[in-house]
Amino acid sequence: MKNQSIKYSHRLSRKQPILVFSILLVGIGNLVVPESLNSTFFGNYLIVFLGIIAAILVFRVGSVIENGWYIPFATFLFLGFIPGFMVTEISSYGEVKLLAFLIAILLVVAPSAIQYPNQSFGLLFNILIACSVLFSILLLFNGIQGNLGRDQIEGLNPIGIARVTAISSVLTLSLLISNWRLSTNSRWLLLLISGIGLFATIATGSRGPLVAAGVALALLGLVLVFLRRIKIIVLPIAAIFVLILLFLVQKTDARGFARILNADDSGRNELYSESLSLALSKPLGIGWGNLSDYISFPNQAIQGRLYSHNILLETAVEGGWIAFLAFVTLLFVAVINQCRAISIGITGAPLIFSMLIYLAINAMVSSDIVGNRLLWLFIGLSLLPNINHSKRVFSAAIPESYSREPSSGRSEGSGKTVR
Repeated sequence: MKNQSIKYSHRLSRKQPILVFSILLVGIGNLVVPESLNSTFFGNYLIVFLGIIAAILVFRVGSVIENGWYIPFATFLFLGFIPGFMVTEISSYGEVKLLAFLIAILLVVAPSAIQYPNQSFGLLFNILIACSVLFSILLLFNGIQGNLGRDQIEGLNPIGIARVTAISSVLTLSLLISNWRLSTNSRWLLLLISGIGLFATIATGSRGPLVAAGVALALLGLVLVFLRRIKIIVLPIAAIFVLILLFLVQKTDARGFARILNADDSGRNELYSESLSLALSKPLGIGWGNLSDYISFPNQAIQGRLYSHNILLETAVEGGWIAFLAFVTLLFVAVINQCRAISIGITGAPLIFSMLIYLAINAMVSSDIVGNRLLWLFIGLSLLPNINHSKRVFSAAIPESYSREPSSGRSEGSGKTVR
């Protein structure tokens, strides 16, 4: 009976790439799909792949019930966003945000349908790194210089591309910091990949992704040290490597580095201040998508849409205090879950943790709820472990190649040494 179950699991596991590819494309598509393709199939990719995700959720309802302990909790918190759609008549931008929230709910729930995360998460990380490296190379060898001195890929937002290119650096450096048992060749390969991503990100002249990556890696290091997963000496060594990479990039791309150091805040500080004042004076919110009715910042408005460029302020000012508390609670629980995963020695959890922090910080300095779909996906991935935080569930929620028992070196339940 056990052998039949194993064969059945392997047969089903072949279908995992469909779900992984679908949720990843929905999460990252707004950053990498050019506007020129909107009139083609890729312009309708959301409809296609959201449909695939919904169908898989229905087909794997058993897995959703088993893994989705967090779904009622997350759904309850998402109810906190509803008052923002009721305080006033919904604008056209508000309708866009309503659709964005529906997509966010689906992305948070979708990871619960993953039956064999060992394979699926490894595939997800590999696709993310490959995508990041691909766009880094495209930017460096086929990029154009924009009006503001940024290197960019034609048809794509330079800030969005910077978010993508920095992902490879975040993931590879996270793996280096959390796993010092890697071979020398693996370390050099990871350093090379992180260098390519860092070089491309600086070439875009975007500070947000660099700040987000730095904060994510610093917090990861502190958490690992605090939980005694690594020795404190690892942090200065990692910092030296990063400084060396930055020095090499500065020598080869002084223009991109100079823009990052010298560019102004593009009016964000004033926008933040106005948004905060408005949020404090409107506890119920002003309604989703209505910020331009209260304050005017022409340089910050895109296609007539104005947003706070900070997801915390956005939820507070537009959705109200209830929406703000709901989002902060959801994010906090996701972070705590990953800290607990790290605490029991699951070495793949740092990758999810660092990506969650990286995406959250990015959402606090740029874009709106509509443009931060990848954050919602990683919130769902971070909430995947069950509420009991059993080692069985956590060890199933990370890539097999990244996991190792810290003391015995044996995988649970198998009695075999992990190599």
